[in-house]
Amino acid sequence: MIPIQHSIVIQRPRDEVFNFVINFENDRHWWKPVIRTEKLTPGDMRVGSEFRQETKVLGVLTVYNHLKVTEYAPFDYVRYHTESAQLPFDLLYSFTPTGDATTFTLEAELSPKGILRVVLPILMWSLNRELKTYFSLLKSYLEGLPHDASISPIA
Repeated sequence: MIPIQHSIVIQRPRDEVFNFVINFENDRHWWKPVIRTEKLTPGDMRVGSEFRQETKVLGVLTVYNHLKVTEYAPFDYVRYHTESAQLPFDLLYSFTPTGDATTFTLEAELSPKGILRVVLPILMWSLNRELKTYFSLLKSYLEGLPHDASISPIA
């Protein structure tokens, strides 16, 4: 397992940041390698919720992921496991109040396989660069919304 972590402070209330980020269908607004996300289970987000996601890794390799929520504590954190032939991983998103803002943190443990294992130094360099870029996009996107905007959780 290869660990990776990144945090950013977003000038929005914790519930708004949480509701936006845990709606994985919103990933396309800020995590640009995501091509599409589809919720597979009906109802509200909960332990056991499942998603299918298609992403680009290193800009060229299409990776198909199956995400399953393994822990869920509204407004505090969500943990999920992703099955993938190329890049399975466990990921924790946590949300910490920081005054009027929210510290959003991603912690992941990656298990690259096949060609991604071979190009691991390039993969890690790319992922660290993407985390900085895409977390900045998330911050800009959420901070740019009007404060009376409705940021609702996934239905």
